[in-house]
Amino acid sequence: MKLELQALMETSKPSNLSPFRTSLVTVGLKAVLLFIAVIALPASQAQSTIGLGIGSEGSDIDGAATTYVYTQQGFGSATIGSSLSAWAFYSGNFFATRSITPLLFEYSGTGNDYVLRAVGAAVTVSAHTAYSDLPFDVQFGSTLIANGNYFFGWKDGTLTSANSGVISWDTIDGGNSTYALTANSSQDITSADLGNTLSFDNTSLGNRTYQFQATVVSTPEPSFSLWLMGAIALIVVGFRRPCRPAASLE
Repeated sequence: MKLELQALMETSKPSNLSPFRTSLVTVGLKAVLLFIAVIALPASQAQSTIGLGIGSEGSDIDGAATTYVYTQQGFGSATIGSSLSAWAFYSGNFFATRSITPLLFEYSGTGNDYVLRAVGAAVTVSAHTAYSDLPFDVQFGSTLIANGNYFFGWKDGTLTSANSGVISWDTIDGGNSTYALTANSSQDITSADLGNTLSFDNTSLGNRTYQFQATVVSTPEPSFSLWLMGAIALIVVGFRRPCRPAASLE
């Protein structure tokens, strides 16, 4: 037993490796440590926003108590694979407090019909205030942008109640920037509506410069070259130990 332990210790000494193989081991170990360190780091997140931002309070708010989809700018194909994470807006002039609920829609490809894909958490807010970096905080559905036909929307109110408008805006020349539910319906928006089509046939709102933005983020996967470096490093480390010599029988 003593002889076997001695033989094992001898095989693990660096002197049993040729200078070339010792160099390979050193390089390989360093490469593995570097690979592990890089993989362990939090991946940087690519970020993209839509909307006009929250530079200043608009002079108007919506009088209706309904649900809207912002059609002037969708998330687009460049954001496929990202997830809706946050939103922001500048509230307008109203008394007391009001609620608003963020929504994610996918255009159905037919008329003014949009499919509800996700519902975020309602927030209760005060007037004349800029609210930034509000988490979407999905309540049900998926915030994943699956194709280039996804659009942001909101309901003025909570899932089961409605109030007049929250987000401030001004009117400028141009086409419609936003559609509202048919007949300005104040219908509830619940989990039962997920995956269903909602009709936004109120298309005569004009070009309202809603002071809001919505943000999607994506986390890039480690690059192929990084994975290749790790694989090569592991192969090199495979040379770390030479074949173990047979233990003496004496």
